[in-house]
Formats: sequence, C-alpha cells, structure tokens
Amino acid sequence: MSHCSHCVYTCRPEKLLFNIGVRGSGDGDFNFPRSVITTRDGDVVVADTMNHRIQIFNSFGVFLTKFGKRGIGKLQFSEPTDVAELPNNDLAVADKRNKRVQIVTQGGQFRSMFETVDEPYSIASDLSGHVIVSTSRRTIEVYKKGGKLIHRFVIPGVSRDTFGCKICVNNRQEVIVCDAVNATIKFFTYEGRYVSKFSPRSYSEGLSIIPSGITINRMGEILVADSLNHTVNAYNDNGDLLKQAICPTDQAGCIQACAVGPEGHLVTTEFSLSGPHTLKIFRYRPCHCHITRPGSSKRRTPTPQTFRWERC
Repeated sequence: MSHCSHCVYTCRPEKLLFNIGVRGSGDGDFNFPRSVITTRDGDVVVADTMNHRIQIFNSFGVFLTKFGKRGIGKLQFSEPTDVAELPNNDLAVADKRNKRVQIVTQGGQFRSMFETVDEPYSIASDLSGHVIVSTSRRTIEVYKKGGKLIHRFVIPGVSRDTFGCKICVNNRQEVIVCDAVNATIKFFTYEGRYVSKFSPRSYSEGLSIIPSGITINRMGEILVADSLNHTVNAYNDNGDLLKQAICPTDQAGCIQACAVGPEGHLVTTEFSLSGPHTLKIFRYRPCHCHITRPGSSKRRTPTPQTFRWERC
C-alpha cells in the first residue's frame, strides 16, 4: 500500500499491528490462551492455559521469556487461567487445577503461593495488594497481601458448573464481573454487596453477545470483549456504549481476553475449537511508534534476534 506525502496522517490506518503465534507449544505459540495482561512497563503477559505456562512478550509482540510446566511443584502449573500484576510488579497466577495462586517475579522466580477455596479462574489485584479471585464455582474470594482470605461471596445468576467469570477491579475497591452465562457486567464491593449491573449492548439492536473478557483503561472506561461477534466495545459504569474499539473488519476473531498497554495498544488473545490460537496487538490510542505503520504483521515464534522496530 502506497501513501502520498500527507496522507500518512490523514488516512485511517489498519488497526491490527501484530498477529503472533499458532496453535502449538513452541515459543510464541499457544494452546488455549485464556488471559492476557499488560504490565506497567508495557510487556504483554499471556496465561497459556493448556501449555501450562506463562509467556511474556514486549509491546511489539516479540517473545521475551516463558516459565512453567505441568506439575504440582513450585513454578509448575495445571491449567493456569489468568495472571495479574501486583503493586511490586510481581505476578499472581491463577493455578486452576492445583487450586492455588502462585506469586512469581516477571523473570520467572518463585516467591510464594497460597491455596484457594475453589478453583481460581480469573484474578485481579489493586494498588493495596489485595488479590481478588473469581472461581469456577462462581464465587469471589478476596485475599490480603500474604494470602489471607478476608471475604468470599457467590456471584448471583444462572450458573454452569466449572464455568467461571472474568473479573477486573476499579479504584473504588469494587469487583467488576464479566458474566458470560448471563450476558451482564456486575459490580460488587469486596464484601460482596451488590452495587449495579448492565447488559452490554452492541451496535446492532437485538444482537446477542457473549462477554468473554474485561479490562479498564486509564480513563475509567470498561472494555468488554465479545467472543460471539468478534468485537471489543467500551462502556461507562452505567453501561452506555461509548465506542467500538475493534470489530471483524479489523481482523478480530474469537476474542477471549483483552488488555490495554501504556503505549496505547489494545492486546487480545483469541482461540476457538477449530480456529487459530493467537495473540493480537491493535492500535487503540494514538502512539508514535506505529503512526506510519501500514498493514499487519503476522509472525510465528518471534524472537528479539529476528525482529527489529523502533521503540515508542
């Protein structure tokens, strides 16, 4: 695609920047990547669930490191389903089948672990160091720093066994629950008091959705991934649809999780039973590093030695 001298700033560029990985077990490949976060430094951390490991990439999708293998020991996992960054930059990993949370450094060094009441499915942390766990039994467990359980409550609504809810937390010490079964976003205090809820609506009236992932951006907007319609939409706390971040025409697929990086990228993981298992990085907010970048870049097992691009 060619550009005239001025249209690089006036034409709308493609949103998809990087499409990383295929279904597999190599570095940078995935097997049911259920969760993704971005760290304060801009790295991308993926819970590579059925490979029983955590993978870390930089903001350009370049593979940096991995840790974990299947097992019950330290730094071993059995279907890690989510990860959260703690205030000291350590990572809390939801080690689902081992029914515990492991605390590790971003370099893959073991710190500590604590058991959970039910199998952890999704995990979040706040600036005070609380670790909030959503379980496969549709309960919320709130732990103080160090792993002491202080609150536990049930998420109301129609339930399915072993089908957990993705969560995030806001700056008011509220848990925001992405309830895919009931197609609602629900707010609770840490003590379990119901605050409010809304049903995310799409751009098409009457269109069914499956909210599969949730995150909050720096402006306090709630981004909800819809795995059925291959979109990520932004809402306010009242459930008003603010904008559509990505959709199928942006090459979005069956999105399972989403996160926003400090440089302005929107990061997703995607998988389906018959489709690709991949990590994607999209334009979201303006970033100088990709303002002139055309097209998307699809790579398998990228490494720092084979990929170069200027830093943001």
